[in-house]
Amino acid sequence: MKKFIILLFILSSFVTYAQEDKELVDKMKDLKELLDLEVITKKEYDSLTKVLVNRLVTKTPSINSNQEQPITPIADTQQSVQLYTNASNSDANNKDSWWGIGVSYLSGKVKVEFEGLEESVDATGFAIAFVNRWNYADGVKFESSFGFGQSKDKEFDEKANSLLVGTTILLYPEPNSPVHLRGSISTSYSLEEKVDDFSKLNLGAGLGLGIDFNGGVFTVGIGTSITNPYTGPLDLKTKSESFSAGLILKF
Repeated sequence: MKKFIILLFILSSFVTYAQEDKELVDKMKDLKELLDLEVITKKEYDSLTKVLVNRLVTKTPSINSNQEQPITPIADTQQSVQLYTNASNSDANNKDSWWGIGVSYLSGKVKVEFEGLEESVDATGFAIAFVNRWNYADGVKFESSFGFGQSKDKEFDEKANSLLVGTTILLYPEPNSPVHLRGSISTSYSLEEKVDDFSKLNLGAGLGLGIDFNGGVFTVGIGTSITNPYTGPLDLKTKSESFSAGLILKF
């Protein structure tokens, strides 16, 4: 009877260790899959694997104690993989240089001031342009653009076409952040018939926000004219202010 009890104890211990060994091996497989999915780094993989190997050899207390980093089963990592994928998408926009095409809609006012009198006219417009994004430094990118724009005077239903060239600086608060600040300088050249004392070449500036996503950028902002189109002797000033929303799609 005594020998039977001892044998039973040894057998139960063997079964317990065998089950624990299988769990440890399964966790090693999970770690390898996490490494392949790039959810964990090679350094983290090596460190955690070393702990599991030591556990397998020495049968020390489980690594799932409060003092050790828990090993997440592969079945429970879908959310981590999704977060990683989203970060990779925004990071790709943040790091890679690329070409795209952008479209934007504008709504605003054109103010005319003459000898103390001021009038304003509502106007709308749109623009379409080729866009090239390129890197400058960590958290700092630039976009160069060339395209076509059209504005429309709501009161008189008059349209004006122009060529547009612009440069935009993008400032990211964090390396992988999809949200960024945008500041732009633009030049417009009127395609309308030349009018005496009015310049066909004018400058503008803008400030806004952008959100990168996998495949493009969504932007909103405000803009204003810098130069006065009128160059004649009269005290005539023209200024435009607008709000815009746009979308840039990568090629």
